[in-house]
This record gives sequence, C-alpha cells and structure tokens, in this order.
Amino acid sequence: MLDRLTADKLKSAAEEIAAEGWKWIEVAVSLPYGVAYGCGSFWARRRADEDERTAMEALQAERDKLENEYETAEELPEEIDRRLGEIETALENFEKRPLDYDPVEVARAGAFVSIAADGALSVDRGYVRPVDEPPVTPRARTLPIARL
Repeated sequence: MLDRLTADKLKSAAEEIAAEGWKWIEVAVSLPYGVAYGCGSFWARRRADEDERTAMEALQAERDKLENEYETAEELPEEIDRRLGEIETALENFEKRPLDYDPVEVARAGAFVSIAADGALSVDRGYVRPVDEPPVTPRARTLPIARL
C-alpha cells in the first residue's frame, strides 16, 4: 500500500512537470547512480525583474555590512540578530523561486523525478539525452596551399 501511494504521488508530480513541455520524464522512487551519465544539460535563469534583483543586491549588501560591523562581537545585539535572520530568509526565498527554461531547450530535454534522501520530492530538470542532441555538421577543413 505504501509503494502504491508513493508511486501515485510520483506519477502526479511527473504529470505536473510534463505539463511544462519536457520531452521526457523519468520517474523512480530511487534513481540509480549515474542515471544522467552521458546527458547534456543547460542552464536556466531565476525569475526576477530588475526591481527584485536590485532589492536582493541591497539585502546582500546590508547583510555583508552588518556581518563586517559585528564580526568581532562575542554576541550580536538582538535587533541585529533578528535583522540578519530576516535577510537570510528573504535571500533563501529568492533562491527558491522557479527557474525559467528556454522553450526550445525544454522541447528536446527531460527531467528526472524521484525521492530525495530526506524524503522530499526531487526534480532535476534540463537533461538532454545523447539521441536528442542536435546533429553536429562537420565544418569543411581548408588545407594550406603548399608553395613550391
């Protein structure tokens, strides 16, 4: 029964991910070591507009300033400790934002869906299998002309 519930949860997650347009989805409770061996991958970008980026840079600068200012203090004042916690939470939330993938890349790539060691859902997107790589066209080589 537990196996069936787990499989149903993974299947549901895989259907949501497939709706993003990935070419393939591989689902397993535990993926074997090296499952992505030979696959290519591509980068995605975090969703954020210019104002959000500016706000995050300001938070990072504030955090750095506070850490430098209080680096020799044995104990942080309560308000500084609280503020550093707020900043870390905001920065972590920024890092948890969804990623944007190029739709052209998504159409030829896939994702692995499994369960992480801590029991959470693990989704690794953006892998391109060798058969899905675009063909490489050889460039014509030009040979130097021999001078006699």
